[in-house]
Amino acid sequence: MQRVLDVLTSADDRFAIGLAGTIKSVLASLSPSSKLNLWVLDGGISSENRDDLIHHWNDPRLSVNWLPVDRALLAEFKVAPHMSDAAYYRLLAPNLLPSSVKKLLYIDADLLVQRDLTDLWDEPFDGHSCIAVHDIGAPFLDSNQILLEKPDALSRIVCRNPIPMFEELGLAPETRYFNSGVFMIDLETWRSEQLSVQMFDVLCTHRERQIYHDQFALNIVLANRWKAADYRWNQLAYIHELKVPQHTFLEPQVFQQYKHSPWVVHFTYRKPWQPECQHPLRKRFFDYLAGSKWMQAMPEWHPPQQPIVAPPAPPAARQRQGLLGRMQRSIRKRIDSLGAVTSQVFRRAA
Repeated sequence: MQRVLDVLTSADDRFAIGLAGTIKSVLASLSPSSKLNLWVLDGGISSENRDDLIHHWNDPRLSVNWLPVDRALLAEFKVAPHMSDAAYYRLLAPNLLPSSVKKLLYIDADLLVQRDLTDLWDEPFDGHSCIAVHDIGAPFLDSNQILLEKPDALSRIVCRNPIPMFEELGLAPETRYFNSGVFMIDLETWRSEQLSVQMFDVLCTHRERQIYHDQFALNIVLANRWKAADYRWNQLAYIHELKVPQHTFLEPQVFQQYKHSPWVVHFTYRKPWQPECQHPLRKRFFDYLAGSKWMQAMPEWHPPQQPIVAPPAPPAARQRQGLLGRMQRSIRKRIDSLGAVTSQVFRRAA
């Protein structure tokens, strides 16, 4: 019997190149007995690029569903220079996909997949709302406390307090934090508990203290409700700046596996198609663009002026109430495109 994996990703037109390589690598690693039902949260991919993507993937095991997203609804949320507002699209998924989809595997469009995703798909939830990978660059809500006795590791943490107000929210400093580049969702739980509504509520309420986009809301709403997958399912670029296990909180064997034998390579921060990308596997990503028009986009790489991973800038001070009011008024004009869930979100945030 053929296995069917419901896989979600998100991209806009400038990330079409990443989408092309990511899904091609998924298909190359996928079991012949599995089928990929791909859902693309589409933030404006041109019709030409959509056609070229289908032609490039060209696999009978693949079916593609395009889900248009009104980008104006998310335009007021923070976006870092190396990202796009597509980072927020995944929060809408439970309410945009048909109710027949009960479980969903989300993957970013900047990955190199080197193992059959069926293996992750088969991982049981064991009562958790999602399955994700612990973020080694922002591992705990307060790494200053948790890694106090590991100064070599603490000094190399990218973000020591990814949720600055964790104490106000009743969360403990040792609460683990996950990266949202690869994670599996129990859609039935997300829908019944309206978790997407809660996440957008968090983004509105704490907008001025938000760090790491969608991950901020995901890790607040799902705190202590997610199951940790093997670290190799989401290798962050940050690991290549760390030389020895003592530079992390990982056990030596886990460190070696994570750094040298990843199942999914996540090009966090700089992407392979950007000239300053120094990731050791940047050329391999282009192997999955062979024969496509995007192969021509391979740049002449050169060292960056900053390291692979840069810590997030502290949120600028804002006049919260006035800005939030303008954001809500702007979004309310387009509420119908997201249906009832969006209406609930902004009624609660008002």
